[in-house]
Amino acid sequence: MIWPDSEQNLRTFLHNLQTFSPLNFTWQTSPDQIVFLDVEVKLQEGHFQTNIHIKPTNKQQYLHYSSCHPNNTKRSLPYSLATRAKRIISSPDDLHNYNQQLTTAFKKRGYPPNLV
Repeated sequence: MIWPDSEQNLRTFLHNLQTFSPLNFTWQTSPDQIVFLDVEVKLQEGHFQTNIHIKPTNKQQYLHYSSCHPNNTKRSLPYSLATRAKRIISSPDDLHNYNQQLTTAFKKRGYPPNLV
């Protein structure tokens, strides 16, 4: 969300939001970055950079290869996640790092190298 008022008024608004609702909201403020769902958008040198945001609690424990799911489901997971990353991540270095994380995660879950 873009807040058009002062930072103090934003903090007051967020505090009041917590008191009027039984839900517990979490938030972070930043003048040059926003996370929406799982996409992180940064403003760097006047240009937008996008990346996949992974929550600290995400352990990347994907479907194990030995599970009783259809083979086409297991084959499609690495492919679809890599394709999604290619569409979202704007920096080649960030894309390479993310793909390395995916490779490691899928190998730990028993996926054969030719699928990863």
